[in-house]
Amino acid sequence: MAKGFGYQKSPDFTQRQKAYFKLIKQLLNCPSGREMKILRKYAHLVDAAFVETLEMVAQIRVNQGDIRSAYFLKNLADWLVEELGLYIDEPSATDNPIRPPAFLGEILWAISQNKGNPQALDRLLKANLDQLNDNFYEQFNYWINFRLLNNDSITEQARLVGLGIVDFCTLLWQFPLGNRAINLEISITGLEAATKIFPHEIVPGIWANIQLNLAPAYRHRIRGNRADNQEKAIAACNNALFIYTCDGFLQEWASLQSNLGLVYTDRIIGDKAENLEKSISCYETALKVVNRAQLPELWGTLQNNLGNAYLCRIQGDKAQNLEKAIACYQVALQVRTRSASPYYWASSQNNLGSAYAQRILGNKQKNLEKAILAYINALEIYTISDYPERWAGTKSILGNAYWETDKFTEALECLRAALQVFTPTNFPRYCITTGLTLGKTALAAGMKAEAFEGYAIAIEAVEQSCHWAGISQEQEILAYTEMVVFCITNGERDKAREYAERSGYQQGLNLLDNNEFQQIYSNLQFLGQVLQVTAESNGESQAVYQILENNLNKLDEQFVQHLQKLVDVFGHISSGQSLQIATTIFSFSNLIREFPQGDKAINLRIAATGYEVAASVLTKKNFPEQWEQIEDASRELFQIQLFEAVFKNLDNNLENPKAVVYPLLEANKHKLDERFATVLRLKTEAMLSEAPPEYATGLAASLVGLSLLIKEFRQGSEANNLEIAITGYEIASKVLTCEAFPEQWGVCQFMLGNAYHRRIKGEQAENLEQSLSYLHKALQVCNREQFPELWAEIQSNLVIAYGYRIRGDQVENVELAIKAGEAAMQVCSRDRFPEQWGKIQNNLGIVYRDACGGQSQRILGDKAENLEQAIACYQNALSIRTREDFPELWAQTQMNLASAYRYSNTAENVEKAIAANQSALQVYTKAAFPTNWAEVHMNLANAYLHRFHGDKSKNLEKAIAAHKGALQVLTKEEYPRQWAMT
Repeated sequence: MAKGFGYQKSPDFTQRQKAYFKLIKQLLNCPSGREMKILRKYAHLVDAAFVETLEMVAQIRVNQGDIRSAYFLKNLADWLVEELGLYIDEPSATDNPIRPPAFLGEILWAISQNKGNPQALDRLLKANLDQLNDNFYEQFNYWINFRLLNNDSITEQARLVGLGIVDFCTLLWQFPLGNRAINLEISITGLEAATKIFPHEIVPGIWANIQLNLAPAYRHRIRGNRADNQEKAIAACNNALFIYTCDGFLQEWASLQSNLGLVYTDRIIGDKAENLEKSISCYETALKVVNRAQLPELWGTLQNNLGNAYLCRIQGDKAQNLEKAIACYQVALQVRTRSASPYYWASSQNNLGSAYAQRILGNKQKNLEKAILAYINALEIYTISDYPERWAGTKSILGNAYWETDKFTEALECLRAALQVFTPTNFPRYCITTGLTLGKTALAAGMKAEAFEGYAIAIEAVEQSCHWAGISQEQEILAYTEMVVFCITNGERDKAREYAERSGYQQGLNLLDNNEFQQIYSNLQFLGQVLQVTAESNGESQAVYQILENNLNKLDEQFVQHLQKLVDVFGHISSGQSLQIATTIFSFSNLIREFPQGDKAINLRIAATGYEVAASVLTKKNFPEQWEQIEDASRELFQIQLFEAVFKNLDNNLENPKAVVYPLLEANKHKLDERFATVLRLKTEAMLSEAPPEYATGLAASLVGLSLLIKEFRQGSEANNLEIAITGYEIASKVLTCEAFPEQWGVCQFMLGNAYHRRIKGEQAENLEQSLSYLHKALQVCNREQFPELWAEIQSNLVIAYGYRIRGDQVENVELAIKAGEAAMQVCSRDRFPEQWGKIQNNLGIVYRDACGGQSQRILGDKAENLEQAIACYQNALSIRTREDFPELWAQTQMNLASAYRYSNTAENVEKAIAANQSALQVYTKAAFPTNWAEVHMNLANAYLHRFHGDKSKNLEKAIAAHKGALQVLTKEEYPRQWAMT
């Protein structure tokens, strides 16, 4: 017998049995790994009777459906029997161990050692994704059928292993990583086997729990006939409902109703409309007894799933069904919050997006914008690393939403990403949908090769699915039809015939008849008529607008596509004809962008496409004057689109204007060039001069908001973005005057002060003087009494402006900077305004750092004391600016802290400087923050150059490499000052 354990007979068996129960309760509730310590503490209770009690309690837990606790207690009893010899009866000579395959053995061991703790098993599976393959499935299947179940009667050991199999398969069908199809096959095989180990007649509780998990496993199954899988899922739910009644097992009963509803929503067999009504009935039945206060998570799930059913509902008014779906998702989100249940929050956000994307009531464009925002919310949780299938699904439908809003670049990016996961082999059904969407989107963007690729991927998935019978005939026909249409419209009749014959459907062969496409050619003729009228009218609007008014239905995406195809036409006609057509297209684009009827968004898109087509002929090299006119017109159009986006944001009271404007900026960042600021001034001043006062005020306010967004835009040229922002603020301040709108005027002055101290172009000393001038002007109206927060923000900016100031007395500048920081903190205390307080601390750190003899060689007071003060300020800032809450500001402060450490020039602080810079690079990546990334590399280079530790030659190599890295971004043209310093 092992040391520390023994048997002491108790004179009072009843009291001892109570002690057994108390010890078992302790073992069940203790943290994993503490069990042995507890057993040693109560060694006097560990005897054969205790083992018998363990097995009795394990059986009770089994009957209650608490499989994990039963499994742990049974394992502990077996271990005590084996290791300590505490047999209740003599061991049977016929007992033979059932040895599982190696990796399955690891899994079962992990389950037994962690009381079925799903986190422990989850970690093991994540570390061994490559093991969950077809080979493992074959081994598992063989072992299940020819080892575990290869006896006339189920042994005690088989039941013990069976509990572990149930735990494993229950987790695996929900496991989001690895090969989803294989995971589900393994789960179903294991759970089906478990129903034979734990039959309904002997252990109804475990049997019902297995059925509860078999239902969603079959519902999600990828392989096999989809209709058959759904029927098996329904059967499993109904089986479990024999045991899990509403009276005895409310939560399990309601979960089964939810599962039934999900299957009926997608069910193939039977009448579709009737199935959806059954689905709604399941959820509504459950919601009559599930109380939000008592079971909030389950209540939220039922509301979410009821929304899914209304989203698909056929009976009733379609518009009202969608409103009900939206209402369900919104109430579900009251309990499915991001903080409490992020995964389910993302699920409801995803579903809400789908409802808004299909919504009939309300403005279509606004609904799509809400859909896109909801999908983007979901993707905050659905990452490719944690939930690849969910991530890909959301990317796919987000791509479709972008396609509907004509954001083809974003759409293509999303769809390409989704197809990384939705391959023809792994997820053929979803691959078909995504491939078809990619095809139509690429076609709309004029990318024929990629369109063909999208349709080809969809067909590959169709042909893969034929082996599994996993898709509907409707999907199959659609995939082949889209490919045949694409080939015909692009003159590839031989390929069209090949795909039509491969499909095996008469519909595909019928499409080879040119009569199917008379409408397409009719629309091409309409484009020709429009261009002819434009040419004959010499740019006058009346005749052109008349033909457009009579054909509003033809101003659509297909019109844009036909306009794009003219680029191909130019290659087959004379240069004179090309020049004539391009000039006409330019005139037409100028007219349609001002056309007051039809869909404003599509009119602007037609105009933008027209400019691009005209520029393909009227090139900068051959027609510089005309090319410049087209470029300016294109910039003006882009400005109109930006103002439309800003106005839309104001109309909708959106909290995140970046979500509306930034996609537009990203798609047109090449237009944010040096000329853009000039065109902005000319166009906007012309608009303001003609506008009534109330409209001019609104336009100026929008211009301030747009300028701020462009100033903070991370892509394109930072120098140009700042020039555009400065131009916008200057124009706005002429309308929002100090006399008429003092507060708005003060904000403009503040914004100008902020932009000038960051300005890259122009002389730095003069820029800083302009910054100080604007900030002091802002203080004339933005006083502390009326606008305390804004006043403090201005003071915070004065810290930086005075801190970097080149002109004037340097000691006085530092004192003024510190004085401004202290003033700001009188309002922005850490308790009341932590974020602003952190910013002020960061800015003061810069001033104290530079007072040590930093960038401007300023000396004020004791250098060491200033350095300590700088470091303390940065550390104060970092107590607020954490990586979790403010990643970008955290990185900025880490970079500043690194420079403070570097100035101390001690071995320890140089190492700290390197570490802080490397921390900053965790956020400041080259792709997301190129300028900041380059600045950190400059700082790293200086740190390695002055490093005390390590090999000197290797440090020099690292310094040179860091400088070269910085120069990849800090070019002489874009960043002349930083380039010279590097």
